[in-house]
Amino acid sequence: MKEESKVTQTVREALVKAAEEGRDLKLKVGEITRDAVKDALEKTELTREAVKDTAGDAMKGVIDAAEIAKIEASEIVKEASKGIVE
Repeated sequence: MKEESKVTQTVREALVKAAEEGRDLKLKVGEITRDAVKDALEKTELTREAVKDTAGDAMKGVIDAAEIAKIEASEIVKEASKGIVE
């Protein structure tokens, strides 16, 4: 089994923390994913593969967090996508 990426872990933990604090995940998810992806890509050579892997890892973190926070992933995936694109 593949080891969990730092991006997945960072996104999931930040979203779970935001949910525990009662924050609106629809508002926070874009910011959290954007920051995690930006930070990860700044530390690596920008290739198509690196961008694809980082975006996928971020979305995995979003989906994991949605399951933990017991909300529909579809509610926050769209906003997460916007954050990744930014």
